[in-house]
Amino acid sequence: MPNRGVILIRMRLHLLTVGKARKTPLAAAARDYLDRLGHYTTIEEIVVREERAGKGVSPADVMRREGERILARLLPGCYTIALDRSGAEIPSEGLAKKIEGLAGSTSETVFVIGGAFGLDPAVLKRSDWTWSLSALTYPHELARVMVLEQLYRAHTILRGEPYHK
Repeated sequence: MPNRGVILIRMRLHLLTVGKARKTPLAAAARDYLDRLGHYTTIEEIVVREERAGKGVSPADVMRREGERILARLLPGCYTIALDRSGAEIPSEGLAKKIEGLAGSTSETVFVIGGAFGLDPAVLKRSDWTWSLSALTYPHELARVMVLEQLYRAHTILRGEPYHK
């Protein structure tokens, strides 16, 4: 595949997550992929406060409150990709093609990862596309690393670099 990475640099990526990574190895892995991605494109991490479930606070209440915070942080006119197991499962090459197509049509793309209970339906409704990493459920801290790794892999695919093989 020819070197097409120059187009991608104009597109800014944002990773909007609920809660900070607490587990040191996962936080370190995410930081590593953020640094690697920085060689290809501009990427910013946005963290919204995690809502605590507890006495009198249902999972639906948690998702709604987190969803309100997420929606408040979405950039006007941005292309929004929600991570949810009900979304489309695509191979790495398919994600690379998706990113390449977005690079030609939008300047801001936001990937949204919910908290422990997932994303509020209002966030899913606002999203332009829903992506599933798998039918399995992952902790949101691990999903963060997986999304960053797949974004890095997509950029190496588009540049024709050997990492993705």
